[in-house]
Amino acid sequence: MLDAALIRELIRAGTLMLTSGVIVLDFNHAAFHYAEGYEAKEYEVDLIRALGSVAKQLYKDEGLLSVYVNVQPEEEGVISDDAKKRKRVIEDQILIPFSDYELCVKDE
Repeated sequence: MLDAALIRELIRAGTLMLTSGVIVLDFNHAAFHYAEGYEAKEYEVDLIRALGSVAKQLYKDEGLLSVYVNVQPEEEGVISDDAKKRKRVIEDQILIPFSDYELCVKDE
């Protein structure tokens, strides 16, 4: 469900109760590991934009508490170079500006 307007309606209708619920926007979901090829990058960009739009609307328009859980594996090679680049872009453009708190989880 990538439509912030739909989420907003579910909240207002009482179908989605956020007093005890959590919405997870996973920017490392398996959907980012789309099939190889020229369409893969376009698909990834579209997915980032869609998730980013939802994050921004829920944070700014709905005023929901937003927590960025920053998972940092210590072992090199666990995260691909493409994933590292995607993480930096998403952090700078979405996660940091539209989060109230950041939790850093390190593999120590």
